[in-house]
Amino acid sequence: MASIALFTVVANVTVFLAMVQTLIRDARRGLKTVAINSTNSYVTRFLMLSMTVSGVMVGSVIMPLSLLKTLGLLVLSYAQCAVMVYLDYLLCAVSTLHVLFMAVDTYLVICKPLKRGKHDQKECNWTKPK
Repeated sequence: MASIALFTVVANVTVFLAMVQTLIRDARRGLKTVAINSTNSYVTRFLMLSMTVSGVMVGSVIMPLSLLKTLGLLVLSYAQCAVMVYLDYLLCAVSTLHVLFMAVDTYLVICKPLKRGKHDQKECNWTKPK
């Protein structure tokens, strides 16, 4: 379990640093160039950045505390246990919502792009074609 927590932290920090580097590089190039040449939107990038922060918090706070509690090395009061469970559920829900919001953002980018000709608009829906 300790190795899983360490891997979670290292992987999320790596993704965080890569995303920050990409955002800094894109900010230097200018917003217009980024909008034309990017494969995903700024919203998706910031959602990924925020999701890595919640992943680091899960790997560095929740997983070690859960491990210590499971091994019997940590005795928590009722209030401390309630706070730990609350943070666990909160951070996992935040990660799940980030994935949901990234999916919605990707759908909107594909189906309703900002720059498109009037005659090039295509209907986009979630149902199967007839």
